[in-house]
Amino acid sequence: MMLHHMTHVLISVSILIPELGAQTDPAGVTTIQQLLLDNGVRGAVSLSDDIGGMRIVHAPSNSQSDENEFLFAGYAVSERLPGGRRMDPRLHVVLADRRAGAIRYRAVTPNEYPGQGSVSRIVRTDQYIVVSLQLTPSAANTVVLDRNLEVLGGFFGWPLAVLPNEALVFQNSMVHFAPTSMARVSVYDPARRIEREIYPPANYDPVRLEYIERVRGVYAEIGEAWFRANNHHMDPERFNSSVLWVVVDAGASIIAFLGRYGREDDLVESRQDVVVTCVSMDRIDEITCRERPIEVWLDALGVSPTDIRTPPDTFDEARTVERLLRPAAARPRSVP
Repeated sequence: MMLHHMTHVLISVSILIPELGAQTDPAGVTTIQQLLLDNGVRGAVSLSDDIGGMRIVHAPSNSQSDENEFLFAGYAVSERLPGGRRMDPRLHVVLADRRAGAIRYRAVTPNEYPGQGSVSRIVRTDQYIVVSLQLTPSAANTVVLDRNLEVLGGFFGWPLAVLPNEALVFQNSMVHFAPTSMARVSVYDPARRIEREIYPPANYDPVRLEYIERVRGVYAEIGEAWFRANNHHMDPERFNSSVLWVVVDAGASIIAFLGRYGREDDLVESRQDVVVTCVSMDRIDEITCRERPIEVWLDALGVSPTDIRTPPDTFDEARTVERLLRPAAARPRSVP
């Protein structure tokens, strides 16, 4: 049995689960052994008591499974207190081979990779285990482990896509209460343990420059006094933006995604949707991205706006991916 049992110093935190009774655990609290047994892992009965008997908090976002593997990542209840239960600050990761019954276990400490957020997403690849910890609605920490559950590193953001070489495309975290939220996209290469921001492009395309001037004009009309009073940076280049639906063309090492300038509660009423294509994704140092107006792409592909939007300002994910983003990733030069 491949069992990794690490001993670390615990750091106390003040997270409490309300008590439901002297002998009753709250809903979602079970033991590691019971969770594995419930998911058909044969080797669960051979776990030592200190691991198998550990009471962990389990929710759908804490596990992933298929016919070959079961994976759990989450937190454990460390002690019973008046009025609640204190949580162990370590991130407990269990990877089980269903057929062989082999189980790997690792407790990741906050000093190995700071997080303390709730587990929001788990991604498995052939080489890596990727666990995202939600910090705020706009921020997450993501820790990357190898298949032996050794921590390789991580990034301040959440994964959007896995590339053929198993590098990770991710959206950078943002300050939730900042005056504007500008979407940024980066790539993390676990093999080299490096990351690089790839979007927005270093050299702005005309569509972004035009929107910046539009924002600048609106800010000028509002006047500097309002921005000072409201602690706003007044930088037109940091306008609100968002990213949707990253599509990977594995054969060509290209990605495409939808970008949106502006949002509903914005000072700038107008919006601009763009198609972003990034090439050379298999060579992190050479990745380049560009933006083109969505209208130009729709015209080049012969797609009507009503084919991907219902109602007019809302994108249908499946149709946008299949009729716009997948062709853009396959043929990025369809639009000059």
